[in-house]
Amino acid sequence: MAITFEWDKDRHGRSVLLAKKTRGKISIRELQEAMTGNYNYMGGWAIVFVAREDNGYDGWGDIDEPKGDVLELYQIGDGEECALCSVVS
Repeated sequence: MAITFEWDKDRHGRSVLLAKKTRGKISIRELQEAMTGNYNYMGGWAIVFVAREDNGYDGWGDIDEPKGDVLELYQIGDGEECALCSVVS
């Protein structure tokens, strides 16, 4: 399955590039290959993800989990403030 990209805003109103895959998880190598093929995505990027406790609960709502994967990517440009840490590169 191919990775698709879509621009959006995060909960703080910052631009974020969503990398989406409909089936399976996105690997770093796969993400790099997909982005390298498009001039619009050249440069530095930061990935944000959330690690949650897996307590084995199989209750209501577990069916709603998506089968694919979505990663939030923040562009880190030269001389710009980092969206994550506010450091100017």
